[in-house]
Amino acid sequence: MKIEQFNSNFLAELFKLATLKTDVCELVCENLEYSHIPAELKGYKHILKGMKRQWGASMKLPSLGVILQDHALDADVHEAVDQINEAKVGDKGLILKAFEEYLKRVKFQILFEKTVELYNNGKQEEAIALNATEAPKISNFSIYSVNGGVSSIFKDFFLRDGKRFMQANDATLKRGKISFGIDLVDAISGGGSDPDSGEIDCFLGRSGSGKTKWLRWRGISAARMGRKVLHIQLEGTQAECELGYDATWTSILKRALKTGEIPAELEEKLKKAIRDIIKMGGEIEVIAFEQFGSVSMKDIREKVLDFHKRHGCYPDMLILDYLELAEPGNGKHYSTTTEGEKYRREDNARAFKNICNEFKMSGATASQANDISPADYNNSSWVMTRHNVSSAKGLIDPFSYFFTWNCSNDEYKKHQGRLYVDKMREYEAGQTIRICTDFNHDRFYNRRETLDTWPEDYAKTK
Repeated sequence: MKIEQFNSNFLAELFKLATLKTDVCELVCENLEYSHIPAELKGYKHILKGMKRQWGASMKLPSLGVILQDHALDADVHEAVDQINEAKVGDKGLILKAFEEYLKRVKFQILFEKTVELYNNGKQEEAIALNATEAPKISNFSIYSVNGGVSSIFKDFFLRDGKRFMQANDATLKRGKISFGIDLVDAISGGGSDPDSGEIDCFLGRSGSGKTKWLRWRGISAARMGRKVLHIQLEGTQAECELGYDATWTSILKRALKTGEIPAELEEKLKKAIRDIIKMGGEIEVIAFEQFGSVSMKDIREKVLDFHKRHGCYPDMLILDYLELAEPGNGKHYSTTTEGEKYRREDNARAFKNICNEFKMSGATASQANDISPADYNNSSWVMTRHNVSSAKGLIDPFSYFFTWNCSNDEYKKHQGRLYVDKMREYEAGQTIRICTDFNHDRFYNRRETLDTWPEDYAKTK
């Protein structure tokens, strides 16, 4: 396979920006190697060497005049400098994006050649291991992460500034936040959870109180925004999860869905809704593991990678129903004691956060509360907090958002409940949010009833 090469026009535009923009200069010096420039463009090789020397010595923009002085008799350098001077100043975002994509392709081609060479020399296992290790790195490569995770506040300022510029000006990077699907939660969180930051949320509830309905509502709300959702179901069957989602998004009772008969007038509305969601790019894929205790966080990570193989992108949101039913998969042995369960669940939460960080996804999961006395949960002024997490109070540390669901028997009969915001990173927490539910139709949130019941609570969101 022939290694893809830069052409002189692109190099001229890239080097032009590198002499004008500090962040571009740093990105070029950190990422571009001599081997990336074709031999027939050796003038650019000399210029790159001069740029790296000047930048490394002074952290200042390179001078083409100084480089020319060092290569006064080199016709190739003179020709390259003339091309750079004549080049137009291109769109920085587009040029940097093309630069990053090109480097990804070059790295893949180099990996391909190494893998083929090993395989053909009888080192098949080594070839497979090399590909398994290096391919994810290439897929996640960014010209903005060249220091192995170590960053410097002053030295790396222009790298961060360049990244922010691209995110602000490149429409393809503008994913934005993913709505929680509940007006007041979106209002106080600045619009929802941020997939680019790997933000994750946890919902704490008593057994049978609506944890799964919350997670499905999160999935439906994301899909309606045109987001791709991967839902990992660890409790119940695939068919049960599908039926629950179908009831949630269609608002058709489960018993009616089970007959498979949808009224003709409703069928056309549902078809239109499907077309609209798919046109926006929204979808929810469900994977159910129907055997308890058989799934680790490593297995879940593999499902995310499989999603990428099928679609060429990672999910915008990963939903795990629910946290305690997975194993960390880190090789540790956890005792069956309360202390052992505490460490297991906390390691699960950290692993979930790491997966969402790695693939730039929002994450949503739920956890089981410890035993709550009826005197507490039937008290409409009492709410659960992180101290009601069964066995593991440190569980909430990796989460950006932590909610508890509070519903007395009287509230349940009225189809009402209270979300308590225990943790909301970067935003004020401690609010109690009153909402109406529609559990009969498998919907966690009844928007119309909520706004009509407590208009004073929601006036600020309009």
